[in-house]
Amino acid sequence: MSTKPEFLIYDRDGRLAAAVDVRARHGTTSRWAAELRRDLVGLRHGPFRGAPFLIVATLDKVYIWKDARPVDASTPPDHELDADAVFSPYLTGTGRRLKEMGAYGFELIVMSWLQDLVHPIPALNRKAPGTPDLLEAVEDGRVDFPAAA
Repeated sequence: MSTKPEFLIYDRDGRLAAAVDVRARHGTTSRWAAELRRDLVGLRHGPFRGAPFLIVATLDKVYIWKDARPVDASTPPDHELDADAVFSPYLTGTGRRLKEMGAYGFELIVMSWLQDLVHPIPALNRKAPGTPDLLEAVEDGRVDFPAAA
């Protein structure tokens, strides 16, 4: 298990807004996500701990927690988004399906979605799916790639 987030999102003032973990995995459940959260947030001084939002993106769902403090580490997600609804627009014209994506391809799709969360493109009339509180927290921020460093 990776102990570093694939992406960190900072708000417009440069404060950490969200830590993002990407898993190119099928068959996930809320319970699985809660156990993963427990492992990620339970790391002492880990980069997931204390983020205002924790996002776990899988090939099935996008799990979102409003708080990544280890109060009750096995807390179920506050929001679950259908991964097909979130990521399929990024596959338009490719002839590929989300369920066929490998780890690196899926990571690129998640990165595109995060960029659209942070900087929506009004000319395309495309607003990336997310929760209102998450969208507000990351608007005009930036996406960082700590795993690439």
